[in-house]
Amino acid sequence: MTPDGAPLGRAGHTAVWTGEEMLVWGGTSEVSPGEFRVQSSGGIYDPIADQWRPMSMDGAPSARTAHLAVWTGSEMIVWGGLFDGDQVFLDGGRYAPSTDSWQPIPEADLSTTAPLLGCGVWTGSEFLLWSLAISDDSTSVYPEGARYSPASNTWSSMNQDGAPQVIGCDAVWTGREMIVTGDNGLAATGGRYDPEADKWTGMSNDGAPPMTIDRTAIWADSRLIVWGGFSVEGEEPERLASGGLYDPVIDTWAATADATITGRSDHTAIWTDSEMIVWGGFEGSYQSNGGRFTPE
Repeated sequence: MTPDGAPLGRAGHTAVWTGEEMLVWGGTSEVSPGEFRVQSSGGIYDPIADQWRPMSMDGAPSARTAHLAVWTGSEMIVWGGLFDGDQVFLDGGRYAPSTDSWQPIPEADLSTTAPLLGCGVWTGSEFLLWSLAISDDSTSVYPEGARYSPASNTWSSMNQDGAPQVIGCDAVWTGREMIVTGDNGLAATGGRYDPEADKWTGMSNDGAPPMTIDRTAIWADSRLIVWGGFSVEGEEPERLASGGLYDPVIDTWAATADATITGRSDHTAIWTDSEMIVWGGFEGSYQSNGGRFTPE
């Protein structure tokens, strides 16, 4: 991939695929040796032409990292994130590559100003957001979510009854439900949210992978695949080379086959319509390899 015209190197950014191009935005860059700066810039990469072009910053959200981003079919929605590790954002923006323009997104309809980093999915008409919220007196946390409609540029509330209290959550969209997985500090847990019924349903944790952080979760046509991550269970924490498959139809977990690559965390994973491809991550050093898993 050509580096010519690419945005500054960065981490904590987001990338979405439009069907033709990759949009990269936000994150933290090293602008000079030892000097790091949170970015409100981005870039657009065309793999056929192997070319980068800049993304307009006019009207873009304020600089941030560790935010969420989804592709709607015509726009990239950016929401939330952090600035310098302590300032928390509840707003965002919508970027249309066809016009190279941004529109602001109002602050999410949350009862707190301090959500823990959450997860989100695009349903085809709404952006569903899920996180843990910190009470105003900072003595407790509780689950909270919200729904954003680009058509009306408004947020609406999400039913919290039966919702899981998930730390460091992962979320996937099945075509009908948002599945949220993670742990509650004691054991693996999760839940399924139906936006049409505005209802949460619990999910079995029997056979679920152990509590991990910095793992990946993808939707593989009919099952959720969770893999890797840094295990916080047991006497000796380790980076796992294992995972699990969850079938929402029968509400059961099954273990994945043993991987032929080393365990890792902070990797990436995508679904190709037949395989999960895992690449990169950390295990003693930054990994420049990966593997392919076929669930069938």
